[in-house]
Amino acid sequence: STEIKKILGEEADRYGVALLDISNPAKPLYAEYNPRIKSNPGSVGKLIVAISFFQMLADVYPNDIASRKRVLKETLITADRFILKDHHKVPFWTPAKKKFKRRPIKLKDTASLWTYLDWMLSASSNAAAAMIQREMMLIKHFGKDYPVAQSDIDDYFNNTPKRELSKTLQTIMQGSLTNNGIDVAQF
Repeated sequence: STEIKKILGEEADRYGVALLDISNPAKPLYAEYNPRIKSNPGSVGKLIVAISFFQMLADVYPNDIASRKRVLKETLITADRFILKDHHKVPFWTPAKKKFKRRPIKLKDTASLWTYLDWMLSASSNAAAAMIQREMMLIKHFGKDYPVAQSDIDDYFNNTPKRELSKTLQTIMQGSLTNNGIDVAQF
């Protein structure tokens, strides 16, 4: 445990580490440092976004899996001001070359909702997660009328007070966690 602390350096108290050496199965060695620390790796947040997004779809289409699938497959979204710089690269298919090219999402990149979810979860793209959060707010606001025209999207985000948008996102995410048995206070 002392050696682990040395390796972690000056910021050791920020980490919880467990190490199991089974190079000699007859005599395994175990060491730990700060074993009770609670922390959430960054990508756990993307799982919350996914839970919340799927909960929003379930809320709008409680007994209609086909409609949920249709929304996922047929809704095209285009990266806008919601994305920030993101170093995570996602795959883009080039049909003419029959190849994938990997790069970060840029403004005006268009793909299906399903693809944005994949980019968020498999490539851990922060930009994709931001776009999924945008879509959650739109689903909450427009319900079964979602997806809507770009002009309706712009109108909603330009004319809804920022405080209200923030509260909507917070309500969606916390409510989705609670509805799925996750204690927000513990999280």
